[in-house]
Amino acid sequence: MNQPIIVFDLDDTLTRERDFVFSGFHAVGEYLDTHHQIHGFEALSKELFAAGLRGTVFDQTLLRLGHSAPALLVPELVEVYRAHKPSITLFEDASEILHRFKGRFPMAIITDGYLQTQRHKIEALGLHRLVDYVLCTDQLGREHWKPSPVPYQHVMDHFGRSGQQFTYIGDNPQKDFVTARQLGWRTIQIQRPHAEYAHRDVPAGYQADQILTDLRDVSAHEWPSSE
Repeated sequence: MNQPIIVFDLDDTLTRERDFVFSGFHAVGEYLDTHHQIHGFEALSKELFAAGLRGTVFDQTLLRLGHSAPALLVPELVEVYRAHKPSITLFEDASEILHRFKGRFPMAIITDGYLQTQRHKIEALGLHRLVDYVLCTDQLGREHWKPSPVPYQHVMDHFGRSGQQFTYIGDNPQKDFVTARQLGWRTIQIQRPHAEYAHRDVPAGYQADQILTDLRDVSAHEWPSSE
């Protein structure tokens, strides 16, 4: 009998994405202090983000700090943000379940996002010591970010198992589960209260088979037969 294989998403599944964002704002703020003598970025960017601003946080923060041409500076700051070594931790339930399952089930991660950024997150969280395989979809090309079938197939090929033996655990019903379900994977959504995408309405077929609010409850479920 082969053991079932558990595959996790990363952001807002194992670690809080907002913590990475705020870590990045801190790094950008320090960079601006040192290289451009622009002060107050970190606090103001956090305030704008917490108020719901997305996509133009850098531009709007610079404008409010009196910088007259933010478009000239933003690409430089985006690079600092993506390349910084983040100060982040695993959710408590994620740490517990990863340590509980280590050695008991094969485990992997499929994560979208810019390759350098995601690799820094993986390193900061020590995930290579806890799971058997990590796939950052950006290494396959942006066109193969989820819900592309390519990363899921890549993981199946890596383990040499069929779809029925896999369980995918993620937070974003817009992209995490539809392809996994089509490939025969079992799917579980972890629905955290303040996650960015956890409560989005999605079409039929995009939902997970089950919804949980705590990863520690995963161990209470019967795993599918792996004969």
